[in-house]
Amino acid sequence: MLARALLLTVFLAATVSPAIPQELQAPESVARTIRELLAGLEDRPIEALWDAVHRVGTVDQEVAVPVLREALESRGERARLASAVALVDVDDDDARDEAIAGLAKLADRARSNEVRVAAIHVLGEYGDIDQTVEFLQDLIERTSEPAVLIPIARTLWDLDKVPVAKDKLLELLQSRDPSVKSDAALALAEIDYLDGDVRDVLRRLRREPTPRGRLAASLLYNSTLARRFERALDSGEVIFDEADPRVLLQEKEKRIRELETKLDDVREGRGLGGGGQSFPEISEILELIRTLHVERSRLSRRDLIVAALKGMVKSLDPFSSFMDPEETRRFHTDFSGSYPGIGAQVGKPAPKAPLEILKPMYKGPAYEADILTGDQILEVDGEPTNDMELEDIVARLKGKPGSTVKLTVFRRGWDEPRTVELTRRTIEVPSVTYNMLPGGVGLVKLLQFGERSYDEFREAIFDLKQQGAEGFVIDLRNNPGGSLSAALDIVDLFVGEEELPIITQRGPDDASGERTFPKPDMLPDPLVVLINGSSASASEIVAGALKDYHRATVVGKRSFGKGSVQKLLELSPTVNDALDGEARLRLTVQYYYLPSGRCIHSIRDGDGRVIPGKEGGIEPDVVVDANTYPGWLREEFERIRTSKKVSVYVEKHFDALEDLLLGGDSGDLGKYPEFEELYRSLMEDAAEGAESRRASRDHVRQIVRFQLRRRYEDSIGKEIGGDFQDDPQLQRAVLELLEKLGVDPAKIENYAWMVEEKKSE
Repeated sequence: MLARALLLTVFLAATVSPAIPQELQAPESVARTIRELLAGLEDRPIEALWDAVHRVGTVDQEVAVPVLREALESRGERARLASAVALVDVDDDDARDEAIAGLAKLADRARSNEVRVAAIHVLGEYGDIDQTVEFLQDLIERTSEPAVLIPIARTLWDLDKVPVAKDKLLELLQSRDPSVKSDAALALAEIDYLDGDVRDVLRRLRREPTPRGRLAASLLYNSTLARRFERALDSGEVIFDEADPRVLLQEKEKRIRELETKLDDVREGRGLGGGGQSFPEISEILELIRTLHVERSRLSRRDLIVAALKGMVKSLDPFSSFMDPEETRRFHTDFSGSYPGIGAQVGKPAPKAPLEILKPMYKGPAYEADILTGDQILEVDGEPTNDMELEDIVARLKGKPGSTVKLTVFRRGWDEPRTVELTRRTIEVPSVTYNMLPGGVGLVKLLQFGERSYDEFREAIFDLKQQGAEGFVIDLRNNPGGSLSAALDIVDLFVGEEELPIITQRGPDDASGERTFPKPDMLPDPLVVLINGSSASASEIVAGALKDYHRATVVGKRSFGKGSVQKLLELSPTVNDALDGEARLRLTVQYYYLPSGRCIHSIRDGDGRVIPGKEGGIEPDVVVDANTYPGWLREEFERIRTSKKVSVYVEKHFDALEDLLLGGDSGDLGKYPEFEELYRSLMEDAAEGAESRRASRDHVRQIVRFQLRRRYEDSIGKEIGGDFQDDPQLQRAVLELLEKLGVDPAKIENYAWMVEEKKSE
């Protein structure tokens, strides 16, 4: 009964919305209005669908049913779902049968998980029980996504208490993904299974100030009351008239209905804190600001409240934050590793300069249209880019997938600009780049830990092994972290069964914490891991665990020391409505502990400085400094790079220079044709009287290699992992790996000079 009530609350409660006006009730007008209503659902939130169903329900069935049956065959998933939901309640048996069949198709094959879940719930509500159970039993065996598996299991259990439903939820309860584990526990609790881990998870969840946390608290409360009630019946403390079993059942159902009402109140944010708390001190300050501040006309109550929330959460620690709706959308885009647009990194070398392509995404529309590194975008949809701010240009380049944008492109060597029309699409940004280095060294660079990082990393490892890699350098420098599950899976790839956990997550209320152990299977290849002061979070977990398990030598500089766990907490509909969008609270709840038991988190003061004696992070086995450049030299580098003379030089001599990229040049300028002419030409452009602050020949060689790398990546349509030639940290990592492999680097032409430099240190 509880589950059925929740289904009705979430999916079938009609949103209060106006019916189709009487003046539009002519059949042709109504049919056109319904089609427009359905067509507009595809870009709207799923909640809009139920509103549309309610509006269609106000129309004469003779007019609505033919239009809805026609929409069942449309391309839009949301339109098909809305039509099916509207048809399951009509008096036309044929239309209802078509709607049920349409719901089954959506439940099975819809691209959107939201649509699949909604179709599953409506099937459970309106479909023939026997047929629906048979269909969902087949579907649950063919589905692997937890977001869909859990609703299937819940519906199966509600319909017929099918054992496989509970079994699947118990499997998901063992997931490494905290979100999946929590959702599985909530689903099990809703079917009255609160044994073992379920109760432990609910107790942890109930501390969250979120709908999920409040639901966990209510389920625990419901369970406690039910047990007390049953004990009271057993002991005779509660006595019913005539002790009639039917009376007992009625009383129990009445109590359950009361609990369901309380649960609904909690879900909707009602009745919290004894009827809701008010904070007169905050209200008073808000009113004073909006009444007396010199620029009060631009201040809104919403913006002030958001600022107050941000300040409150920021005061807790450097990593907790309150994210307003716009920041929440950006966070999900960054974490997913995808965004809608043309697929290119862009910049402006000067305020009045045209837009420049810094690097195309090699699976994006720009690269497919032959737009390459260094190309200038003179116009976007007819608007000159030299008069626009970079942010405005980027906003114009992004857009809905499937929409188009016209670019006027110019490349040095062309007689005139060319106009191309690109169709925007969702761009998948890779989080892993890699390439082979001489001597059987595979280089894999992880840019971040996202949803697809483990799959990309594993593919890179096996591709490099096919190319002859005998060991790997894993570059985690400047990697800010991300997905914990991706980090654990990567460690698991190289570590066999161990008594110590890869990571332990422990907070103030956790005695032993959540521990994750490695699985038995492993790859035995030798490893070196590169880190620096900007390697954080998941990067430190990978580096620290591989070091503690004695699987890798760590090279570079001490990592950042970000070993805390942030949970992204949902907020109530009341809060989200007040903020005009979906906001999130990112709250630090635990610390990470490595296999050795050491916490990697650095404790910092209010200014972000590490408190002496509270240093965390990963200390490398081999400490190596990176190259550093003074400010004037960085400016000189940028002047030379943007002069275009280097890119013209690289284009002219690309065939002769290509082998120098992956194999190195030993710092020999003689390997670069016409290099002296290039250098003199670049120095002629330097400001007068700045002889002492001009780039050296070796500096220009480094800039040539940078442009050579960009040109090479454009030619192969793939970003490489790195260039060891001018990277002392990567050089040392290569030497350490060769030592593990038992290979003498002095006998490898590409590395012999590195051995001599190491001897002179």
